[in-house]
Amino acid sequence: MPPPLEHQVAIITGAASGIGLAIARRPADAGATVVIADINEKDGREAAEQIGAGKAVFQPLDVTTGGVAQAGGLHRHRP
Repeated sequence: MPPPLEHQVAIITGAASGIGLAIARRPADAGATVVIADINEKDGREAAEQIGAGKAVFQPLDVTTGGVAQAGGLHRHRP
């Protein structure tokens, strides 16, 4: 049986360390590809490496500014 989250993508903000990193590990362990989204580029890249190649990627993201999310390739839908 395939992993329950195979072919799914989880975007986790604040995932470079601490609780965010712990949360990011769960969907990766269940087969999802995880996007580590964080303002801290060094720790974010290290977190993606810890989770594993093919399971996680890093995307720089500052959630305090809306324009950065769009510039980084992550798009917010507005009503």
